[in-house]
Amino acid sequence: MPDASSMGCFRVLIHGDFTERMTLASEVAARGFYTTRWVVASDKATAVRKALNSARTELNRLPDVGDGRVAVEMEAEEVDGGSWWRWLKGGGRGFAFYIED
Repeated sequence: MPDASSMGCFRVLIHGDFTERMTLASEVAARGFYTTRWVVASDKATAVRKALNSARTELNRLPDVGDGRVAVEMEAEEVDGGSWWRWLKGGGRGFAFYIED
């Protein structure tokens, strides 16, 4: 395990697609989403893995995804040095869903 001096804060922008449209609470069918996660990691690859795991854990709480009716494909679109202050405030949660293809 790396020591604390080699750790960094990263901002990871994630884009995801649903294999089937996911029904949101408003009964609108979402095609995909964006989310940003702030994570602490020793390198970019580890930051991406942690961010994707965080997003997947949160998505699995949604009925369509958690029940297995909708599969999710995700990728990190951007990975940058992040703000320690932003990470301390919560690390990012939530999604911006879109309905267009």
